[in-house]
Amino acid sequence: MLGLPGQTLVCTTREPDDAWQALTDAGAQVVRLPGAGAHLDLAAVMRYLAEAEINDVLVECGPRLAGALVDAGCVDELILYAAPVLLGDQGRGLLHRPGWQTLADQCALAIDDIRAVGHDWRISARPCRPA
Repeated sequence: MLGLPGQTLVCTTREPDDAWQALTDAGAQVVRLPGAGAHLDLAAVMRYLAEAEINDVLVECGPRLAGALVDAGCVDELILYAAPVLLGDQGRGLLHRPGWQTLADQCALAIDDIRAVGHDWRISARPCRPA
């Protein structure tokens, strides 16, 4: 990532240390932001990005960060890819949200587009926020 063109921003809750210095020496901009332990306050990250006039953020992540971003209201659009396969109940989920246990906990989506991409499906959707 640091060898690619463009600036790399690393947000962390950690105090400056050797890893911080190594990232800085490699050309990254490292910023300490509020959080709890190793978990960043996602609203603080979005505020920082807005103040830096960064208006578009593409996040490719696993289920924990994806769930936390949706839960925090930091997602305007989801681009989901679905393969025509079935997995058992032990397969890795799309969103990890331990508090979402029933249909009452759901996050409704407004589907903007569905299209085939090879053998997969690409779904563009927006989370519906309560009024």
